[in-house]
Amino acid sequence: MNIVMPSLGASVSEGKIVQWFKAVGDEVAAGEPLLEVESDKTSLEIEAPASGTLSEIRVAEDDIAPVGEIICILAGADEQPAETVEAPAPPPASPTAEPPSTEDVPGDPAPPPVRGRSQISPRARKLAAEKGIDLTQLADTGAPVTGADILAKSNAVPAADVSLMYADTPHQRHTISSMRGTIARRLTEAKQTIPHFYMSAEIDLGPLEQLRNELRSKVGECPTVTAFAIKALAEALRAVPEANVVWAGDSILQFERADIAVAVALDDGLLTPVIRDAGGKTPSSISAELKDLATRARQGRLQPADYEGGVASISNLGMHGVGRFQAIINPPQALILALGASERRPREADDGSVQFVSQMTVTLSADHRVVDGVTGANLLAAFGTRLQAPDGLL
Repeated sequence: MNIVMPSLGASVSEGKIVQWFKAVGDEVAAGEPLLEVESDKTSLEIEAPASGTLSEIRVAEDDIAPVGEIICILAGADEQPAETVEAPAPPPASPTAEPPSTEDVPGDPAPPPVRGRSQISPRARKLAAEKGIDLTQLADTGAPVTGADILAKSNAVPAADVSLMYADTPHQRHTISSMRGTIARRLTEAKQTIPHFYMSAEIDLGPLEQLRNELRSKVGECPTVTAFAIKALAEALRAVPEANVVWAGDSILQFERADIAVAVALDDGLLTPVIRDAGGKTPSSISAELKDLATRARQGRLQPADYEGGVASISNLGMHGVGRFQAIINPPQALILALGASERRPREADDGSVQFVSQMTVTLSADHRVVDGVTGANLLAAFGTRLQAPDGLL
């Protein structure tokens, strides 16, 4: 039985083998963990679909394979180990036909010998060709060349001068993870291809703080500020439907509901799990769902359905003491709302006196291809109005 790299999401085209739990020749029971696979979004344990013997591993640990590629072969108890399928032999040449000349027939040159390397994975050879890396120049470690080696080499090429600059300064080198590499690539692409514009507003948090204190005194707990913000943004998108959109290249997609993604910090990056139809949920249910998603994200147990899609995102750094910031849009979304910390600020009252109130700075980053300035301003105003009247969100 051929085991292939599973699909890890609609936007994920390849996966990285983190660990094999079994070695070649080991018996495997159906449902038993066979390996761990990592994408730029999450990591998953893949279970054996049937009982048998692990007869061949085709993709080594730390190597990368495209979705659908055979990564191992599981031989059943009553069958021989599967053999590699060979390409069909060409039909015999006609007795009268002359053998073709090889002098003028183009073809791939023979791969150069690699000094000190006894094995090169197909993925590594393909990546090396794509990135223009000379396999003969790889350092001799005595280990097989994997796709991870090629990716590390390609990432190190632009930083060669930086490494030399700090050669005499004590430091440690950390190889980037698949997640961190993908985040770097996607955010660079987002800033280069999405025409961002930004606008900020000050939100009075006094009513929300009072409501949360009341809920805490009555039931012992209350929804988080982020949960109220998710609900408020979903309601604002319903009120300003022209902002509930994404850019789709040759068209604009406008949605009937608001699926809100939330940035969750991980050790080696971040994920944005999605609260589906946030406008149809209460802040309490959003808070509980968000807690579960954040826990599973940090454990690497999110499924593609948990983080794909979303119309807009929220990033809250207020709990880290950040007063205000501008977030980068998470494509293909067109909006992200950055929440700052609650701060006591002076404000003039109607009688001319000065009062101190709790305020939060929120900054909207918008894709100008689909959201105009007035639309963004209307959305930000609708969000503030709802968050400042939190009773209507319950």
